[in-house]
Amino acid sequence: CFDEGELISMDVLCAERGCKGRFCSDCASQHITITLDSLKHRVPLIKCPSCRGRWRAAYWSRILGNKASAYLATLERNARALLSIRCAGCDRDWAFHGTFRGPQRAQSLVDVFDGVSEASRPAAVRLTRAWAEYSAGCGPPDEIVNIFTQVWPDAYTRSERMGALSMVIKDPERRVTLLLALLRAAPLIYTGCCAEPHCMRCQVS
Repeated sequence: CFDEGELISMDVLCAERGCKGRFCSDCASQHITITLDSLKHRVPLIKCPSCRGRWRAAYWSRILGNKASAYLATLERNARALLSIRCAGCDRDWAFHGTFRGPQRAQSLVDVFDGVSEASRPAAVRLTRAWAEYSAGCGPPDEIVNIFTQVWPDAYTRSERMGALSMVIKDPERRVTLLLALLRAAPLIYTGCCAEPHCMRCQVS
């Protein structure tokens, strides 16, 4: 099918890995939709069929064209469901997703990570490197998780920062994967609605 239709530029999809794969737009679109349809209640990682590296949502959504908005909306609903709990304070569902307690709303990752630079310059350098690798799909979130838990050992402050992360990370798969990794490492949080303590491991307040 390489002779028919438009070929996808791998310089964009797999720029970090120097992938040599070649796909037409129809095949790439079919690969993406099959992956998403087969995991309807999750937030799946879209991998390149050639190098098996991660395709960013901002890139694969362009390939899907008009169908992208419906798929992205489904991913956002799934992301919210995966991060939802029942708040003991108000007895309502609350999602660790798109919420931030505090006097200021985070506008970027710089706003979320500013406390790292204040606490430790070496940690800030490590965080910048770890985020670059993680956002490109070239590494796990482990280093980010370690820095988060070291710099913000207090559960309430950490909950604020995690809530801010949920607002500024646009890619739903990267957002959910990082937040779930943080919650596994430090399961005690405070809800964004009532500031109620809650253990994500035991699912009790």
